[in-house]
Amino acid sequence: IAPLLVLWYIKNSQIKVRIQVIAWAFSVVVVQMLLFWVVIYFVWKQNFYIPPRSLFGLLTGKGEVFVPGVGNSNFLMPYFASDSSLLGMVRYVFFFHGPESLALVVGFVCILAVDIQQKFWSIILFSGSFFLLLLSGTRSTWVAVPAVLVIRWLLTIAKNGKLWRFFALLAIV
Repeated sequence: IAPLLVLWYIKNSQIKVRIQVIAWAFSVVVVQMLLFWVVIYFVWKQNFYIPPRSLFGLLTGKGEVFVPGVGNSNFLMPYFASDSSLLGMVRYVFFFHGPESLALVVGFVCILAVDIQQKFWSIILFSGSFFLLLLSGTRSTWVAVPAVLVIRWLLTIAKNGKLWRFFALLAIV
């Protein structure tokens, strides 16, 4: 609900949002997550660990011992050591509540990266965020992001008047 309220406020207040600024901010976050992944994968070896309490867990007086299912936000958990994902990796969470939240954000960054005008930056940001999307282990987002990108591509072609070529190629196939 909170992101929808933010978007509603931006639209109703006539605030101009520049894609380059948003992409720069997400680029910083993606680089942080990639560096954190390097530490987790190569230094910590994705081992099981006892997660410490988060600031939220300390302030609300939650238990000091992690119990699965009681509340992930009460503990600092950058990855779930017990869940397996792609190629023997664990499911990563990084700074988010769960892998699904991570997948939604980096899926948005993938779609945002396509709109960046500087191609090198666009390719690097898309590659990094797509890699993080795979690390999340969220299969629904693995299907949704390519589908949205294909639909976006089709609408871009239709806007340019070249959609007939796509349908001709589809008819030939």
